Parts: sequence; C-alpha cells; structure tokens
Amino acid sequence: MKKYIVIALIIAASFTVMAQTNVWKVNWDMNAPARQSSDFINKFSVRGVSIDASWFLNDNFALGGTVGWGLFYEKTDKITEVLEGGNITFTGPQQKYLNFIPLLFNGEYYFGSSDHIRPYLGVGLGAAWVENVKNAVLYQIYDKNWMFALAPEVGVIIPLVNNLNFHVKAKCLQGLWSDGDNLQTFTISVGFAFTSYKF
Repeated sequence: MKKYIVIALIIAASFTVMAQTNVWKVNWDMNAPARQSSDFINKFSVRGVSIDASWFLNDNFALGGTVGWGLFYEKTDKITEVLEGGNITFTGPQQKYLNFIPLLFNGEYYFGSSDHIRPYLGVGLGAAWVENVKNAVLYQIYDKNWMFALAPEVGVIIPLVNNLNFHVKAKCLQGLWSDGDNLQTFTISVGFAFTSYKF
C-alpha cells in the first residue's frame, strides 16, 4: 500500500515543477459512515488526514489530486451472534475496523478572485483502497478491495497572511465495487492551504 502513496506523491511533485500557480492543502478529516458503511460500523471518527494539490489552468479552474487516509473503529463489550449454519451461538466482545485510502484526480472551480475569500466546487475521480476487519472471540472476518471512487465536494479558502490560508471543505466519498460491498462516507475537513502566490 505504501508504494501506491509514494507513486501518487511523486506524480504530484512532477506537476508542481511544471505549474506556476499551485495550492497545497493539508487537512484534518472528520468522517461519518453513511448508508452501507454505517450498516457495518456506525460511529463518527476523527481519525483522518488528507493532502490536496491543485494547479490552476486559469484564474478559476484547477486540476489536481488528493491522497488521504481514514479509520473507523467500534468496540462492543458484549454481543451475541449466531455463526454460519446457525449451530453455534456465542456471547463476547467484538471489534470492527474500516480503513480506507482514497487516491483521486480532482477538478475544481473557484469563485471570486485572488486576495479574497474563495469558495469552490470540486469533484474527484479515482480509486479507494478499503479494508474491513471484524474481530470476535471465536473468529475474524477480513476483507480488502480496490474500488472505483467518486467524491463531490464544496469548500472555501480564507486568506490569513502572505501565502498561508485557512481551508475548510465538505466531501461525500462513494466507493463502488462490483459485488455490491460499497463504501460511503461524509467528511468535514479543516486545515491550511499553502499557495505559490498571494491567493
């Protein structure tokens, strides 16, 4: 998995060399599972981080990419389950993990002009690596997949000082897999944006 992140960062760095105007965003991600993901694990998580890079083609339109990581965790002290076949029933603690790493290419449209607050709309397309783990007293269920990923988002960049900006966005990540085991999360991100010029 680490090699995919390294490849994504190398590609991003090569674009930086070619582009004259760019924005790097470093975000703390707070995630909530939605729809099918909430059926597996239904707990809000503050364990997430992402890095966005955008290169402007003109004053308003930018292309770029995102790499991120998020983790959901839920522990139940006592749960009763019936195993496959219905012949064995057990009661005990249970732990669930949902790990996901999105790798996305982004398109963004920024409103307003430089030196002002700039709201934007964006959409990301790419892939997401998803890992589901369920630990119980007598067994473990482990599953991992690469999924096609779609992520519409809305955000705003607020100038602070020089090339430093405050950044906040909301994103809905949808991971699609052919067997129907999909990923759905809603994310609020807060962090800082660093620009190659006074934004």
